[in-house]
Amino acid sequence: MAYADREMRANAVTKNSASPIHSGTVALSEICLLLLVAAIPFAALPLMNFAPLLSGLTLPVLLGLIMMGGFALDRRSYKFVDPLERGAILAFLVFAGFSAICFLRSIPHLATFNAVFPKFFSTDVASYVKNSLIGPFLYASTFLFVVKNMSRPAAMTRLFDAVVLAMGLLSIILLAMAILNPQYLLTTNRVGMVVLCENAVNMHYTDVGTMFELSCPALVYMSIKRGGWYQIVYLLALIAVIIVQARTALYIFILVSVLALLATGRAGTLFKWAPVIGVAAFIFLGSLLFRLLFKGFAAHSEFSLAQFLSGRNTLIWLPLAVEWLSNPSRLFWGVGLHGMLISSFLQRGMTLQVAEAHNAFLEFFLDNGIIMTGMLLCLLFAWFIWAVRLGRKLHSGLYWVMLLGPIGFLISCITGRHFYPNVENMMLFPMLGAYVNAARLALYSNAPSKAAAPTKGRGGARPSA
Repeated sequence: MAYADREMRANAVTKNSASPIHSGTVALSEICLLLLVAAIPFAALPLMNFAPLLSGLTLPVLLGLIMMGGFALDRRSYKFVDPLERGAILAFLVFAGFSAICFLRSIPHLATFNAVFPKFFSTDVASYVKNSLIGPFLYASTFLFVVKNMSRPAAMTRLFDAVVLAMGLLSIILLAMAILNPQYLLTTNRVGMVVLCENAVNMHYTDVGTMFELSCPALVYMSIKRGGWYQIVYLLALIAVIIVQARTALYIFILVSVLALLATGRAGTLFKWAPVIGVAAFIFLGSLLFRLLFKGFAAHSEFSLAQFLSGRNTLIWLPLAVEWLSNPSRLFWGVGLHGMLISSFLQRGMTLQVAEAHNAFLEFFLDNGIIMTGMLLCLLFAWFIWAVRLGRKLHSGLYWVMLLGPIGFLISCITGRHFYPNVENMMLFPMLGAYVNAARLALYSNAPSKAAAPTKGRGGARPSA
């Protein structure tokens, strides 16, 4: 059956079966999703964790519950529209189940977590479940809602608008804080940035940098396509990510921006404005930019890997890897979520006193062992090959821009980040949903004659360009 016929039938079924109550539920769920996405950069603020009616029922949790409630009540949520949607949702459900198992394995170590970092962990299991499982997965569930309900161009634009609004507000707050507290900009080891970001949004500066890194594809795409206000927000975000001084996030932000311009055929814009922006940045933020971009280069232009990595390789990665390699059980199966916190080297002060491994791949190995880590690397490699081949087939600028998001995130995982849902990577999940939908838009609208037959069920219409 032709693509147009399938889409007309699906639209007719949706139109005839949708009651006013059903339509209102879907609309309310989407509003809650957009509010939740707009609130992501501010999720750690005390106001966001205030629960006046019921313990644990904070504003983000309430929004997430309404969103997923509407998702669960929508009959179309249980019917796959196309193979790509089906594969994405099943992959997420497998990821969620695996994450839950990893979390459950960590519960016996909760007392140790509290002893090592009492600031971040309590001995109350209910609190641990709420903060490390329920809350993060409500944000992660935005992936499901975006894939199922925001595959149309207009819906994706609304999602991007929420991201732009969130990052615009975050950029303005950080710039205002930096102007009011210029003494924080050039402190030793970026201690001032730790204070500034915690005062602004109650997050570490690397977590804030990750927010900018993950939102960059939406920011740059809307700036290219819409201009005006969106270009202003992008420039504010660029200045803010420089001021935050999270080096990996800055590198990825610049790299994604450049590649996005090339992917959308805006090489002329890149060559026209890159020198202007670069010169202006060095004029106003010269010493700061120089310190960030040339970190690791000592006198006489000699490069120091240890200095570039801020000692991560010898003071975190090597001791933890040696300890796990010497224990067969930990080597093959890991110890569960936050596994590094039970390290005897960490407890005896033989590593830096940090709560994360500053390498997502190493952290995954510590949590799950070498077998699962090997499987993860194989899956990521297979996905990358498939994604590039699909992009070459589609010739879609939007697809390539959205693909840059997960690729940039994986590159940044070498020096930080987390694979499991966490306060810093909450923006990853709606952006991954947008990536899936960008692929569906290009795949099922550009080549209707080759579109795969729909799976059983008549839920939802196919995405259109």
